[in-house]
Amino acid sequence: MKKLISFILAAVMIAAAGAAATVSSAGVSFSDVEEGRWSASAIAGAFYLGYMKGVGDGRFDPEGTLTRAMAATVFWRRQGEPSPAAPSGFSDVTPGEWYAGAVAWAREAGVVYGITDEIFDPDGPVTREALAAMAYRYSALCPVSVKERADLSVFDDCAAVSDWAAESMRWAVEATLIEGTDEGTLDPRGYATREQFAAILERFNNRFTLVYNSPSLFSHHTEREYPLVDDADFYISATGSDENDGSFYHPFATLVKAVEAVREIPKTAEKGGITVAFMAGEYAAPHVTLTAEDSGTPECPVTYCKYGDGDVVFDGGLELYPDDFSDITEDEKALFNARFTDSIKKYDISSVFDAGLTKEDITVFSDDWLCVPARYPNRYGDGSDDFFYGATSYTKTAMKITSPILSRRIASYSPETVAAMEIYGYIIWGFKKSEFHCASYDASTGILETTYDSLNLTWNGSEGLGIRVCILDIPYELDAEGEYWIDPDSKIMYVYAPSEVYRIPVEGTMIAMEGANDITFRGLSFYNTTGHFIGGRLCHGITIDRCSFCGVSSTDGVYFDDCELDRPLDLSVTDCEFSCAYGFSLHVDGRCSGAVRFSKDANVLFDNNLVRSSNLVFDDHNAVNITSCSDVDFTHNRIEHT
Repeated sequence: MKKLISFILAAVMIAAAGAAATVSSAGVSFSDVEEGRWSASAIAGAFYLGYMKGVGDGRFDPEGTLTRAMAATVFWRRQGEPSPAAPSGFSDVTPGEWYAGAVAWAREAGVVYGITDEIFDPDGPVTREALAAMAYRYSALCPVSVKERADLSVFDDCAAVSDWAAESMRWAVEATLIEGTDEGTLDPRGYATREQFAAILERFNNRFTLVYNSPSLFSHHTEREYPLVDDADFYISATGSDENDGSFYHPFATLVKAVEAVREIPKTAEKGGITVAFMAGEYAAPHVTLTAEDSGTPECPVTYCKYGDGDVVFDGGLELYPDDFSDITEDEKALFNARFTDSIKKYDISSVFDAGLTKEDITVFSDDWLCVPARYPNRYGDGSDDFFYGATSYTKTAMKITSPILSRRIASYSPETVAAMEIYGYIIWGFKKSEFHCASYDASTGILETTYDSLNLTWNGSEGLGIRVCILDIPYELDAEGEYWIDPDSKIMYVYAPSEVYRIPVEGTMIAMEGANDITFRGLSFYNTTGHFIGGRLCHGITIDRCSFCGVSSTDGVYFDDCELDRPLDLSVTDCEFSCAYGFSLHVDGRCSGAVRFSKDANVLFDNNLVRSSNLVFDDHNAVNITSCSDVDFTHNRIEHT
C-alpha cells in the first residue's frame, strides 16, 4: 500500500490526453487515423507524450505490426531515454541504428530478451502475449504494483496462452491492459499492432504512471524539531478543569475556556504576545468560533500550541482498531463472495448514524488513505484507481459497456443487484464525472440503462471519447484491502481484512474564525471532521505551523476566504502534514467580499509541508487550491499519495 503516487496523476494524465487530442486536431494529425477510430485518443496521447511517432508521410500506420525494436524503443522513451551502460551485445543490433540505445537499455533493465543470447531480431513481430510479458517486466521499474492475477478461463482461447507467458497475461488482464477481442478471446499469439500498443500504453499510464519517479528532484519536505514552549500564559490538559485558573498546575480542560481567558487580556505591545499551551493528550473536537474579540495584534499575537513532548490531538470522529472488529455470522456470509468471507469483519457504527449522518454522508479513512465502498474493479493496494476504460455513450440515458470483462461481470449479477448498482463514470479527456444508478442491463447488447434523465456525457461541448467505469457499493465485491460496505438497516460496517486504524469523521468544523486576526496554531493535531479543521473568513495574520490534519470528509481541511479589500490575508502554513482529505487539504480563496480581484496581494506562504492521500477516489480536486490571489509563495513542499 505504501507506494508513492500523487493524486495529480489523474489531472496530469487527463490533461496530457486532452492536450494530445488538441494537438492532433490542430495540425499534427495522421492521415490514416480517422476521427472516431477506436484507438484515436490512445494514438494522440502516445504521440503527444513522445512515446510513439509516425512512420512518415503523415501516417501512423495503426494496423501495422509492432516490431521488437519499436516496443523496446517505446519503453525506453517512456523511461526518459536513459543511457545504457554498454552496447546491447546482440550481433544484429548495429551501433548507430535508431533503436540501438533503446535495445541496450531494455536488455540491461530486463524488459526485453533476445531470440537467443546473440540475436535480438529487431524487425521481428511482437505477439500479444510477448507484449504482455514486456509490459509485465517493465512494470517492475515502476513503484506501483498489481498483486492480484486474473482468471483467464473466461476467455475461450485461454489454453492457447504459452506457459512462459501465462503469468504475464494473467497480470495484464488483471491490470486491464489487455481486455480481449470483440469475440471474447485473448488471441495471445496474434501479432500486436501499433494502435493496440498505443491503447496498452494509455491504460498502462493510468495504472502505473507517477508525476515523478524521484520525488526528491521535484519536491522537498524536511521534518523539523518542535520548539519547546515555556512560560505560557495559560495551560490546558485533558485531565484539567475549567474551574481552574489555567496555570501550569491548575490547567483548564477546554479551548473554549482558554479563549474566554485570552479575551480578557489587553493586547498591548508591552505584553508582547499571549500563549496558550496544550499538554499532550486527546481532546474532543473544540467547535469554537474565534471572532475579532479573540484577535491578537501584530505587536501582541495570540498563539495556541502544544507544550513539551507528546501529541495534542483533537478528534471529532470514530476510530476503529483491528481488534475492535468481530467475525460475521453464517447468515451474513450469504451477502458476500464466499471466497472472501473468512477475511470480512464487522463493527456496529450506530453511533455514527445517531450523530445525524446517513450512509451517503459517511466517509471512511484508514491510517494512510481514503477507503472506498466495495467495488469492481478493485482499487490497487497502492491506492491508485483502477477504472475500466469500459464504456461509450449510447443515448442520454444509457451507455454501452464495451469491455468484455466488465460486461461478463455485470451479467453475472442478479437482477436485484443490478437494480441496486451505483456506478461512477469519468468521460475520457475531460474532468466530467457522472454518477448514476442502473435501471437495467441487457447482456446481449451490452446496453446499460440508467435512472438518470441525462448522463451528461459531454465536456466543453465535445462528446467524451469513452467512459471509465467502476461499480460501487455491492457487498459481493468486498474482496480487497481498503474496501468496506455499510448496511444502512443494521447500521453495521463490514471491512475486508482490517489491519489499520479506520477513521470515520462525525463532527463539523473544529475552529471557525470570523474576522479573527494575528493568531498562530502550532504543534497541534486535528483528526476526523465533516467540516473544516480550521476555517476562516475576513481574517489576516494567521500562522499554522507544525500542525497535522488527518481525515476530513465532504469539504476542505483548512479553508480561508473573503479577504478584506484593504488588507492582505498574510497566511503562513509551514511544516504541516495534511493527510486523507476528501476535498482540498488547503483551500484559499482570495475573493474580496464577493468581488474577484486577481491582483489581490494575499501574501500566502505555503512552505515545507507534506500533503498525502488527498482527493484520490472520485473527485478531480487539487491537493492544495489557492485561487484569486497573488503574492503566493509555494515552496519546498512534497505532495504524494502513499
